[in-house]
Amino acid sequence: MKIAVLTSGGDSAGMNAVVRSVVRSGILKGCEMWVVREGYEGLVRGNTQGRYIVRVGWDDVRGWYSQGGTLIGTARSATFRTHEGRLAAADNLIKEGIDALVVCGGDGSLTGADLFRSEWPSLIQELHNQGVINDAQLQKHSHLRICGLVGSIDNDMSLTDLTIGAPTALQRICEAIDNINSTAYSHSRAFVVEVMGRDCGWLAVLAGVAGGADFIFIPERPPKVNPWEDELCAEIQKHRAIGKRKTIVIVAEGAHDAELQPIRAEYIKDVLTERLGLDTRVTTLGHTQRGGPPCAMDRILPTLQGVEAVEAILEAKPGTPSYMIGIQENKIIRVPLMEAVEATRDVARAVKAKDFDRALAARGPEFVEYFEAFSSVASLFDQHTQIAPELRMRVGIIHMGAPAGGMNAATRALARYCIRQGHTPLAVHNGFRGLLDDIVDELSWLGVDAWSARGGSELGTNRFLPSIDIGTVASQFQKYGFDAVVIIGGFEGFHSLLQLEEGRKHYPAFHIPMVHLPATISNNVPMTEYSLGSDTSLNSLVSACDAIKQSASASRDRVFVVETQGGKCGYIATMGALATGATLAYTPEDPITLDMLRRDVRFLKIRYAYDVKGRREGRIIIRNEASSNVYSTSVLTKMFQEEGGNLFDARSASLGHTLQGGVPSPMDRARAVRLSLKCMVFLEQHHQALLQQGQKRNAGTETAAVITIQSSSLEWVPVQVMHKHADMVNRRGKEAWWSGIKELAENLGAKPQFLGIQKDELKSTSLEGVGKSGVCVLQGDRTTAPNKPPLLRPSSSSFVTPSALSSTMNRPQLPVDHANKRIQRIIESHPPPQVKYQLLNCQGKEILVGRLKVETPTDSGHAFILRRFDTGAVSLTTMFRAAFPTASEEMERTELQWVKDNHDLSGNNGSNRESHITRLAGTWVGPNLAVELGDEYSIGPLINIVVNAQPDPNASYKRSAKAAAASADANHQHTTTTGISQHVSTTSITANAGSMNFNTSTSRTSSVSGVSNRASVGSLPTPSPTTTQPTPKRRKESSPVPQSIQSTTPSKTPLRRSNRAKSPALKPVSTLTSVGTPARSPRKRLEQTTPVSDNTPADEEDGKVEAVAAQELHDQDVREQKKLIQDLKAQRAAAEKEKEERARQAQEDGEDEDEAEADGEEASSASATTSKKRVREGGEPELKFEFKEPEVGEREFASNRRVRFQMEPRTKSFAWGVAAFAVGMGAV
Repeated sequence: MKIAVLTSGGDSAGMNAVVRSVVRSGILKGCEMWVVREGYEGLVRGNTQGRYIVRVGWDDVRGWYSQGGTLIGTARSATFRTHEGRLAAADNLIKEGIDALVVCGGDGSLTGADLFRSEWPSLIQELHNQGVINDAQLQKHSHLRICGLVGSIDNDMSLTDLTIGAPTALQRICEAIDNINSTAYSHSRAFVVEVMGRDCGWLAVLAGVAGGADFIFIPERPPKVNPWEDELCAEIQKHRAIGKRKTIVIVAEGAHDAELQPIRAEYIKDVLTERLGLDTRVTTLGHTQRGGPPCAMDRILPTLQGVEAVEAILEAKPGTPSYMIGIQENKIIRVPLMEAVEATRDVARAVKAKDFDRALAARGPEFVEYFEAFSSVASLFDQHTQIAPELRMRVGIIHMGAPAGGMNAATRALARYCIRQGHTPLAVHNGFRGLLDDIVDELSWLGVDAWSARGGSELGTNRFLPSIDIGTVASQFQKYGFDAVVIIGGFEGFHSLLQLEEGRKHYPAFHIPMVHLPATISNNVPMTEYSLGSDTSLNSLVSACDAIKQSASASRDRVFVVETQGGKCGYIATMGALATGATLAYTPEDPITLDMLRRDVRFLKIRYAYDVKGRREGRIIIRNEASSNVYSTSVLTKMFQEEGGNLFDARSASLGHTLQGGVPSPMDRARAVRLSLKCMVFLEQHHQALLQQGQKRNAGTETAAVITIQSSSLEWVPVQVMHKHADMVNRRGKEAWWSGIKELAENLGAKPQFLGIQKDELKSTSLEGVGKSGVCVLQGDRTTAPNKPPLLRPSSSSFVTPSALSSTMNRPQLPVDHANKRIQRIIESHPPPQVKYQLLNCQGKEILVGRLKVETPTDSGHAFILRRFDTGAVSLTTMFRAAFPTASEEMERTELQWVKDNHDLSGNNGSNRESHITRLAGTWVGPNLAVELGDEYSIGPLINIVVNAQPDPNASYKRSAKAAAASADANHQHTTTTGISQHVSTTSITANAGSMNFNTSTSRTSSVSGVSNRASVGSLPTPSPTTTQPTPKRRKESSPVPQSIQSTTPSKTPLRRSNRAKSPALKPVSTLTSVGTPARSPRKRLEQTTPVSDNTPADEEDGKVEAVAAQELHDQDVREQKKLIQDLKAQRAAAEKEKEERARQAQEDGEDEDEAEADGEEASSASATTSKKRVREGGEPELKFEFKEPEVGEREFASNRRVRFQMEPRTKSFAWGVAAFAVGMGAV
């Protein structure tokens, strides 16, 4: 199935996360994924007026989750609203074969999607009638599947609690209000803040709750008092009367009064200035609310909804309705698209009819609760708002456990609600220890005014439980007359409530209603899916990881192991992995094992090997602090750093207590207010029930409960029931609702797919063979260069930027007129051509090279396609010459330069930045790119043979002459330094003018077993990432300088072949037992393989490949020598002929015989002088080298005195001692 995704309407943070999630989920389901650029306008234009419908792959959406707005563009299309526009859109979808459409936008965009689906049958029938599509297309595309996701910062869609982009917009607003608060307090000013919300007041309501505003204006519920100016001024005047220095009024851009007349920010400013005399300013936030990176919620929610959207598309049938993906509390839900659209339109109709109660109710119960919560905490208490005195309570508020964002906002809401209702809020500082120390005071309405935006715990908190002195705790309850208790905290809060409830058996003071409000960044309270502070912690984690990943990505190949808090609960690590796109996550629920680490290391190696060289992505690994006592963050970092080799580096970062601090997120503040007020309602209800029991009260287990969010609803759970679901040892719930999130995060990182694909492709090949280069597997019975898995394989229509697209279109034309016409015959030959192997020695390193011989219509008659197996790269230069053998050097240079400009070739051949890779001449490309270019060159089957070549790991391949010489020198050096005598009976030195190959036959006797001149494939050396071999200097001499005759250590600088023929070089020999001239032995033809030149020019741009087979060089040398001999023979014959002619002429002319002989010798000498090279006559003495044996004994030291005799050192020392003793005795 082909699925396209588009974004339409106004942009919102989180849209990119939707696209990423839909694309990757679809690929994992086996679908072909497309994106539509510029929304519905791109759907109308298609690919006829540009390129708007584009296929995308896995890595095309890499890193999109952290970007704001929408990277594929959005637009409000007027053309799509017409029938002709929708007809063109249908045609464009059918042209690309797209079967389904995922739309992310507001209510207008989703309405358009549903209309498009309903008209689809008639549209395609019309196209068929016009002859635009055929019968097969009509039948195949008879049904269009549609799924909608709501992307709107206004949160104006009904039947869902939250829309994509709304949490980020709310965060931008609250950040602005927090900044305004300080300057407003300093100058005692009033600020009117205008926020977005043309038809919905969600942003204004939530900003008022979270930001501590004094008054709000929203479209759904205008002020009841008319004129509304009186109500506004009366409320602000009350706040100023009790000493409040600042005033914040929030107005939605679509606000109006009861008569539907707009309420503007400037007019509100005039009212406050003229009627109250306040110094008032107006701040319009505008489009700053849309911008910026998405918060954690706008990364997690779109990701989960995108996965659900793909599932809905795959399950859709012609009879099923189109669904909208929404959320209710903490559950992803499917809602029929048109039902949601109709419910949203009903709000507008109710507002237009001035039925504001119905409009408010149509927004959903959560919206109503937030609006009522604002009224409860923002309005000052009044006599008519307070309940009867006998129903009033003294409410104790205690913070427990570690600090978390939202604790202070909850305390502020509790205190203000209590004061408004007539209750007495009593703050217990420093937890139960503070209660024992009598640190208890009453909170005031103005005293908690600024607490909403404060992080941590203003009351102070610790982990001491009531069990430290349960009796005294009960006594303190009686002392302060607690009628109800609210415990705000994490697992310790739940545990404290459990102890208090169990203490009811012995202490009547505990027979009061008690509640626990979960507040912990760990979110480890059992049976609840949300705790205050967890959203703030995730935002802190996301911000830190974005900065860390930026550093990692700048390094291209760096992995960061980020340690998070969370205790024995992996919520933060798991959800953080989903929000940050982490590659791996380690949690206590899934303990780290050695097998797990082995798989993870293997996955990272494979993943980095598939990355485009030079454009690798920095990656994040999140580890919970308690995920293992053995495999700590430091151990993991060192392990990844060691195993990564030259593929990736590793660093660590511990976030620690930064996750607990900072300004609470708006969602944590708003939920704190909402849940706190529900706690107060719970306490009031049970308190009134207990009052009816009289003096002797007996509170049931239901009066000690925990407020929880379970799936799509709020539930009260008695603490005894929760105890059954709690893991008291590990301080977490027995069941984690988010356990599947970790698997989802790994799937979106393709961990199972990479490992599974690698296992299927390599079959019996061990993955341990993916060495530090990460590109070649030499294990088991196969040698395999990794092929790009299906989900990563690029397509011709992959998503590219306009600049990249233009560079693709400007590709130079291939010289097809110079194509090798023998290729097809070679491809069809039976058996197919085989790859032969050779070990080369370059800069002291041995490289296994494969060579495929290709016939060409050139003088040499053939060319070679080369592949090096240390990096898996294929020589593009040899590919081009095999495919276009008669092309000019300029054509070749143009093609190679285009490939370099448009593809990243790093990691294939050596460079200044990749000194650990030995550089060979020419241009080298990876196997995947080689296959693609091979198809373009019409030599694809031959390239597949080279790429799929499998050297036998148990075979020994012959070294090149240079490698053999280097091995012989190394063996000679070893035996010389260890004192092992070597006897060389015969030495055959033959030099090749091109490649300097030596065939040396020696017989050695040694106490050490002989060293084979062959190397096993399985023992190829792996280049060290920290050491580099020195680049050999170029030699300018016409012939190589022989090694010093007396030198015992051969030069370490590898010899290199010049482009022209050289004189034979002599092999350095340390000891010769005979000075006789060795007889020349004929060269032996290599049977197994033909060696390739192992030159290593410093400048890769030369583009001249000197990798020529040794047999070819040998044949060339033979031909040159034969030609030289023939020339000399011809010259000699000419000289003899001339001599005979002179003698005949002399005889005829009567000259004497001596003069004719002299003339003949002179002519012969002249002829020999003009020849390029003279061949020795058989009788001429050959040059002999006499080598002097090294001195073994001690040398005598010359001095100014004649040494008459020699003494052993010990004898001499003893003699001097005797003499000294005698002199001493004489002195005595």
